[in-house]
Amino acid sequence: MKVKSKMLYLFALGVFALGVIFMLAVMGFEDDVAEEAIVNQKCSEKLLITGLAEDKEISLAELKKLESVERVASWIDREGNKQSWEVRGILFDDFSRAFFDKSQQDFRSIRLSAGDGYSIEVPAEILKNREIILAYEINGQPLEPKHQPLRVIIPEERRMFWVFNLIEIEFIQEVPEYEISRIIILETAVDAVEQRDFLFDGKTYKAIRIKDIMNYFAKESTAVDVFIKATDGLGRNEREDTFIGQGYLKITGDCAPRFLAPELPRGMHVRKVLWFSYGETAFFAVDRGLEVFGPTGEKGGLSLEEIIRETGLRRGESYIFTAIDGSSIEIPVAYIDKGIIYLTDEDEYVAYFVATGKFLKGVVSIETITN
Repeated sequence: MKVKSKMLYLFALGVFALGVIFMLAVMGFEDDVAEEAIVNQKCSEKLLITGLAEDKEISLAELKKLESVERVASWIDREGNKQSWEVRGILFDDFSRAFFDKSQQDFRSIRLSAGDGYSIEVPAEILKNREIILAYEINGQPLEPKHQPLRVIIPEERRMFWVFNLIEIEFIQEVPEYEISRIIILETAVDAVEQRDFLFDGKTYKAIRIKDIMNYFAKESTAVDVFIKATDGLGRNEREDTFIGQGYLKITGDCAPRFLAPELPRGMHVRKVLWFSYGETAFFAVDRGLEVFGPTGEKGGLSLEEIIRETGLRRGESYIFTAIDGSSIEIPVAYIDKGIIYLTDEDEYVAYFVATGKFLKGVVSIETITN
């Protein structure tokens, strides 16, 4: 019995040893496969270019054949401290000229897209006034794997433009331009659509689908982009399919209204939205307007002149003010400069015109009238 037990023990030990050897072999094989996959990924790194006559893929190896530059790029972190990087890469203008025979100033804008879904449009004013660097080294070291193959660096600009893991550049040459002819008062408008519970940072807030409010107030628009302006002065364009197709407005809690979407990287959110426009219609947050421009008059309302100037509402001979119940009044342009919108104790927004004594409760829209 002892001999048999010993033989069984040796047999089990042998099986265990073979199992260990097999596992190590498999692990080694998997490591080789993983390493090979990483190598293959690095060898096939390419930048997709869209928006021109034909889409084009440009490899990192091709890009690195251009003359490189070194720059010091600084920014202020959230604690107010100045930080700096020494970056090495290719000037975007050199890249554009070499591959497409165009200066970066030839484009109305470009859209930068990262591998995680983050994207942002770089406007013409930056293309005209800033150097843009397609960086592949920071502080003498290659980019971190999650930041490869390239990181955009735009010295003296907000870090939201410093896109890492850059995989696509869309060249935008021409887009239709729209003149604002109608303003929707956002706080009144949100009561016309379904308000949903929205879980954000572990807490539940109220939010609306942007698609709902657009379908209600701007269904006829054919615009392809949405412009968003925040209280801190940030203004940017966002794609219609992103802003409207995926987007929500969080309408309660800190930093509301806040543009966000479950599928979007947090860096694409916009806090404290002041207004946004889609085609000829702008949606304006009066509460945020008071934060930016301050109250006026004994009622502590927001000046209509400030709203019109900020959004660029088309000037006309008069304006139609419409309430959420459908009632309306027409006000000649001469009386607009003393007009205000204020909030009553009943949480109702009222358009009030000092010179005429006229007012409209529950105001939801302002529309230009031209004869």
